[in-house]
Amino acid sequence: MKLTQLASSLLAAALLVTPVAASHAQSLLAIKAAPGKPDSTIVSSEKAEAFYNRGVIHFQQGDSQGAIEDLNQAIRLNPNNAQAYKMRGIVRSVLGEGQAAITDLTQVIRLHPNDAEAYKMRGIVHLTLTEGQAAIADLTEAIRLDPKRLFVKRSLRSLCALN
Repeated sequence: MKLTQLASSLLAAALLVTPVAASHAQSLLAIKAAPGKPDSTIVSSEKAEAFYNRGVIHFQQGDSQGAIEDLNQAIRLNPNNAQAYKMRGIVRSVLGEGQAAITDLTQVIRLHPNDAEAYKMRGIVHLTLTEGQAAIADLTEAIRLDPKRLFVKRSLRSLCALN
């Protein structure tokens, strides 16, 4: 398996949605406003969460474009939704849009500077882009933030051996 495929597989497995969340997302997004009335029955944060969950479902079903569209909506409704940026970063990485994935994961880190998972994911994306020094920096920060992550330690050790 090529390094980029391995990294993409690791990112793809990073986030999952429970069946209950999936059902909730579908039902919230299916609600229509009464004729002639604005759609105020659903709070924006609930809609954002529903779009996020449905985006993850699209991704799990192999519909990356549908995932991107729903994640864009989740971010539009709640620009501070770090989960949506993280998931969109994963989808973009799998689509081969490494720089866009880096941008999304950087936004996650801006919103949550101590998110070890975001550093790990961004490090993996840097790895797919053959940006070894950036990958080492992010994986090192992920270990500093969460020293119990054996996967990150092994990845960093392997990467250092390649450089």
